[in-house]
Order: sequence, then C-alpha cells, then structure tokens
Amino acid sequence: MIVRHEVNALTGVRRWAERFDRAVGDVFAVRDEITQSIVRIVVAHLGHAEVERVAGKAPSSWTAYDLMLQGDQAQRRLEELWDPHYLREAGRLFAEAMKVDPEIARICARLGHVYVRAFADPASPDLGNAKELNHGYELARKAVGLDPNLPLARAQLAWAYFWMGDLDSSIREFEKAIELNPNFTDYRFSAVLVFHGDPARILDVLQAHVRLDPFHPAQLHAIHGHALFALERYAEALGPLRECIRRGPKNVLGQVWLAATLVQLGCREEAKAIATDVLNRLPRLTLQAWPMFSLYRNPRVASTVVKSLHAAGFP
Repeated sequence: MIVRHEVNALTGVRRWAERFDRAVGDVFAVRDEITQSIVRIVVAHLGHAEVERVAGKAPSSWTAYDLMLQGDQAQRRLEELWDPHYLREAGRLFAEAMKVDPEIARICARLGHVYVRAFADPASPDLGNAKELNHGYELARKAVGLDPNLPLARAQLAWAYFWMGDLDSSIREFEKAIELNPNFTDYRFSAVLVFHGDPARILDVLQAHVRLDPFHPAQLHAIHGHALFALERYAEALGPLRECIRRGPKNVLGQVWLAATLVQLGCREEAKAIATDVLNRLPRLTLQAWPMFSLYRNPRVASTVVKSLHAAGFP
C-alpha cells in the first residue's frame, strides 16, 4: 500500500490524500501507473487551489489576476487554432490587467510576449513590424525590473532578444531563468538553440522539457523536427513533425518545417500540398516577410531551409 498526500505549503493544510493498493510484481510498471494517477489527480486539484488563492487576494489584485488567467486561456486557444483573433484578445486582457495593477511582473511579461508574437507570428497582420518587437522588449525589461527573480520574466526577455537577433543574450536569459528555478521550463529555449547552431544540445533540452511538462504544446514536436532537419536527419524529422500536425492541424511552424523536410526526402507533391494549405490561410505570407529566416547562425542550414521551402511553393 502506498499513500500520497498534497499539502498546502503556506497553511500546512492537507488538500488531498490517495491510497494506492497494488500487488507486488513489476515494480517499474507499478511505479509508472501510480505516477500517471498522481499527475491526473494533482492537475485537477491544482486548478481548484488556484481559484482559492485568487479569492484570497485583495479586490484589485483579484481583478488583475482574473484578467491574466483569461488572457492565458486566449493564448492557449491561439496555440490550438493559430488564429490571430486570440492574440489580439490576449493582448487586450493583459493590457486591462496591467491597468488594474501595473506592478505585477507576471502580467507585464505576458503582455510583452503578445507584442513579440505579433512581430514574429506569420498569421499576424503586424508580422515584421519592429515597433511591436521593441514594445515587447521594453515590457519584458520592465517585468525583469519588477521581479528580477521571476523565471517567466527572464524567459520573455530571452524571447525578445531572440527575435532581435541577439541569440547569445537570449540563451543567457533562458539559462538564468532555469538557474532561478531548476524546475522551470520553456519550450522556446529549444527553438533558440536550433537557430544558434546547437541542434545537438536541443535534444537534451527537449527531453528535460517533456519530463517537466507532460502537457507540452504541439510546437515542441515541431521544434524537435526542426532540430533533426538542421542535423540533416530528415527521415527522423518526419515523426515529430507529423505528430505536431496531428496535435495541431493548423500549426504553421509544423507545416513549414514538414514541407521543407518532405522536399529533402523527395516527396515534393505532399510538400506542395502543405504549402498550398498554408498560403490559402495566409495569402500574404512570404519567406522574405518572415523574420525567422534571418536568425540562423549556420548559413548552410538557412540556405537549405529556404531553398526547400521555395521548392515546396512558398514565395
């Protein structure tokens, strides 16, 4: 018999307890079964605990925090549907939250991310608009100033540095975030490592992320495939890229890197079909307009990606 408890670290109150009765047999199978059960239970209880913590805040903070959670939900919908409507909605909610309480670093960091994403997202009408990127950078810097020990603030500043082309500062800030909290994880760190020219290291970072975040987004698989592409392991890249599309059929990053990979494997017709689908949704998208392709440190990888995408039909 194994008993597990969740205790509120602030109050010492036991929030839940669960008993697991299992026959002695394959110890590792039993361990994995219990681990999966605990994960499902804890996720549900954490949701309730979050609501209770919000209710205990002062009225102004409660309002700001509630708006922040609504903005987070809009961000999740953005990742699922890749619809810029949800980016605008997230920005509106985070901006309202900042008006209520401009001193909350978490909100400031999230709003900064919206502006950076507006600059970087191929579905955004502000794709490539430097004003959006600069605004996002300033908000990320402000978030770090409000709370230098907040890993999220460091990660958002790292992401702004990445899109500004300062990959070394980006990696330094991501590493600082992890140093502040070894259990902090952000899938975007692995993306930066690909462009920095360290795709081998990314595989270790990806494995660490999966361990810490069992509910990782579809983009993680796209980045995995991108790393394998950069290593010229094209056949291996197909698996994670197709998994990305399976989990997020409209994931543009997954589609773009899958199309490039298929060209390298001689499957041009499928690659062209993917390009056609993306361009039907984003008719103004061109490789020149997308800042991403200027960020590769390795010119050979950049050339291979761009040539492959041109061959697939991207203008």
